[in-house]
Amino acid sequence: MTPTAYDDPLNSHKNDDCPWLAAIRVGAAALPRVPTAPTLFHERRIDGWIEGAGSGPLREFVGTQSGLSIDFWSKESPWHRFRAGVGVEEIPAVVADWIDPENSSHGSSGVSSDEDGWTTKFRRQFPALRWEVESAIDAIEGGPADLRARVRWVGFDQIAIGAGGGEEPWRDRRQGSRVRVEAWHPDYGVVAVRERVLESVEGWGAALGAEAMARGLQVIDAGGVRIASAGTHNFLLGPAMGGVLVHELVGHALEGDVATQSWLATGPPLHPQLRVIDDPRRGRGAWRLDDQGVEARTVELIAGGRVGEPLLDLRRAAERGVPSNGHGRRAGYRDPVLPRMGATYIDAGDDDPKGMIADIKEGLYVRRIESASTDPKRGRGSFRVTESDRIVGGRLAQPIAPFLVDVNGMTLLRGPLRIGHDLTFDTTVGSCHRHGQPLATTVGGPTIWLGSMEIRT
Repeated sequence: MTPTAYDDPLNSHKNDDCPWLAAIRVGAAALPRVPTAPTLFHERRIDGWIEGAGSGPLREFVGTQSGLSIDFWSKESPWHRFRAGVGVEEIPAVVADWIDPENSSHGSSGVSSDEDGWTTKFRRQFPALRWEVESAIDAIEGGPADLRARVRWVGFDQIAIGAGGGEEPWRDRRQGSRVRVEAWHPDYGVVAVRERVLESVEGWGAALGAEAMARGLQVIDAGGVRIASAGTHNFLLGPAMGGVLVHELVGHALEGDVATQSWLATGPPLHPQLRVIDDPRRGRGAWRLDDQGVEARTVELIAGGRVGEPLLDLRRAAERGVPSNGHGRRAGYRDPVLPRMGATYIDAGDDDPKGMIADIKEGLYVRRIESASTDPKRGRGSFRVTESDRIVGGRLAQPIAPFLVDVNGMTLLRGPLRIGHDLTFDTTVGSCHRHGQPLATTVGGPTIWLGSMEIRT
């Protein structure tokens, strides 16, 4: 979903007449004006999904939530309070209750109104989305094989407003739209998965369905998938897949609340060609301002063989005596702020991806990979490769069954590597859970050869 998907008066950051912004301004004026003053955060959010399988009817859901929270991020005694369903006219009174709880007499209505038609506008996408979901199903099930389809679209729209004591309020809007298309076969199970972040509500269904069908036919024509043998194998990661590895092994290790205890804390030397970046302003759920009103900034996590800057919110930045780089995020108003990743990726290199495949005599080409378990302190992780092909004599051969691979970040990211020029984003899992807080994230990378990795039995 993009801001052009429907009329968007709430996304105008210059609209000072917004009643929510005005109410936050009044509430913030009552907060104490000290360097570590409490900050207000108000969230309005819509979540929706549409899913279908086979010839059955589509199912869909739309839900809304809103609430107000206050945070005091002092190093000595941080605290967090929240209240659900706070209407625009209730914000000043709720803030007054928090400041002077002994004289509290206010209870929120618990009702989030749709006075500006926000939910209605969100639902206007649904007819086009239903058509695309059905088109993806038809593309898979209308093919020559006995393939079945499962398709699920998920989207969200969040408006965050906040302010600190004596500060002008800020506002940011985050949106995400993503689809997962599966093809499965009665004899072989799931034979293909395609995931995409959508730039438009239209025009994707038939194409993604055709991609999944084509991969499914490959598996069927090969008589199913081959089981990879345990042990060390030569690995070539397809476009965007390297982003999953660095999200887990580098990004989580450099989140500001754990960075001083992680495997990267000592600044180990890494490969000089490797450049890992986190840029919250791009990808699914991108943000211009974080949940503390700080402007989001691109951060080099690794560059020139050296460990770079950690991801910081206000609290962790204050502990270091440096400015925040705009990575303070929360899953919602009920949750405290944590340093989080936005779009984490390996920057492009100069190598030709086709030539990289041609140079491998025996190995594995990874099309889809996801995290199984990681330990940012030790720099080790296990990853589940769900779609891959064997490479034989510089050519892609048989499809391989899903397997687990164990990765040592220190060995992998300082050893020999080749980096392609085909930087790609958003073709794999697009959310991250940390301390029970889910957050829409993006990963990316070019085709990358990282040497050998160990397949677990």
